[in-house]
Amino acid sequence: MLSEEKVHAIELDDREELARTYAQQARKAEAELELAKERIRKDADRSVEQKRREILGSLLEVVDDLDRALDAARQQPGVAGQLFEGVSLVRDKFLAKLADQDVTRAAAVGKGFDPMRHEAVTTVPVEDYKLDGVVIGVVRAGYRIGNQVLRPARVAVGKLIASEPKSDARPKPANLRSSNCVNLIDF
Repeated sequence: MLSEEKVHAIELDDREELARTYAQQARKAEAELELAKERIRKDADRSVEQKRREILGSLLEVVDDLDRALDAARQQPGVAGQLFEGVSLVRDKFLAKLADQDVTRAAAVGKGFDPMRHEAVTTVPVEDYKLDGVVIGVVRAGYRIGNQVLRPARVAVGKLIASEPKSDARPKPANLRSSNCVNLIDF
């Protein structure tokens, strides 16, 4: 038979092992809780940033309207200079407020077309191969928030047109010009 001391020693060892197991489970549960808190924090941050981007993106339409108003005023003689200046000041102030939120207009003209930053709305025939695939004009400005695209620019992209053949080696149909063919292919 086991002595009483040995029985107590075994019971004590069992209790110590049980205490170590409980302590390990508690540390694991605490670590899982911290990971869950961090996931929730990151999800909340992503949600806030997404809403911020939506709001700032919708405000860009106001800048577009101000730009159109200024363009129209420039083209009409007799428009009061003070009105033009006032709209210009409002636009500049609005852009400054957007800049405070890290929103900036993205340069596009002269840059290579990038579908992550640009939305092509048309092509423009170009004869210089250096302009093929290059943004020629902007229909609607694009904006960035930090290093990310907030709204892609709507752009016209240069498309190299085939030059006329030097010789008459290939016959052309009489009623089709090569520029018509390019336009049909583009659209």
